[in-house]
Amino acid sequence: MTEVQLQKEASIFGAYIIGKEINDVVKLRYIQSLKAAPLEGSPDEIKLIQHCLNNKWKLPYYDAALGLKNPTHLLKQKLLRMFAILETQPDYTDFFLAKEFPKNYFFKIIAIGFRAVFRSIVGIAILPKL
Repeated sequence: MTEVQLQKEASIFGAYIIGKEINDVVKLRYIQSLKAAPLEGSPDEIKLIQHCLNNKWKLPYYDAALGLKNPTHLLKQKLLRMFAILETQPDYTDFFLAKEFPKNYFFKIIAIGFRAVFRSIVGIAILPKL
């Protein structure tokens, strides 16, 4: 992959994980990590990642489906790598530290669970054959 493609990948994966655009330092660290310890994948896995980068709305569904069907897929490995990098950055600590939640937060957890199940079902339905 070219540097530009890796920048795009880092940007999309980072925004997917934390819900907002990431800074250039994180993008650079992601690229450096892939150069230092490359992740190998089959042509089908690489094709699926390219498809995700061109259709960002499918990423949550593919992520959920692959978590059930193939947790060692290249897409999952790259997302985990980005997650690890984001977790170590001072600018993003608020996304990963424990917080106090209101008592009614239980209902939000239930909604998140339903969303995860929905994404898994849709993801399995739209996921190309692996």
